[in-house]
Amino acid sequence: MTTNERIAKLEEKKKQIEAQRRQLIVRRNKKERAVKTHRLVEIGAICEEVLGKPIEKEDLPKLRVFLEQHEVFEKLSSLEKSITAQIEQQQCCKKIYKVQIQARGKKSCHLK
Repeated sequence: MTTNERIAKLEEKKKQIEAQRRQLIVRRNKKERAVKTHRLVEIGAICEEVLGKPIEKEDLPKLRVFLEQHEVFEKLSSLEKSITAQIEQQQCCKKIYKVQIQARGKKSCHLK
């Protein structure tokens, strides 16, 4: 087999491999879309079940606003908990510091 024939054969293999790669990508994307669609359908079903009625297209803006407000509330609530924990930690550190200062004061009294 000549060098040119080997090059041509490799080029053909390269095309085949590229075609296989594209097919795998298409298959992967199709599977990802199916998983996402299933998830979205489940979310919609849960929303309708909780609301007790079908969600109509005109309800979607209200649903979006409700979810966004809930998300903001959750973030604020989380922030509040974090700040409260930090304040409690600072207060605890202050108490420990005061006890240490008092203990040092008592030691110095004993040394006199």
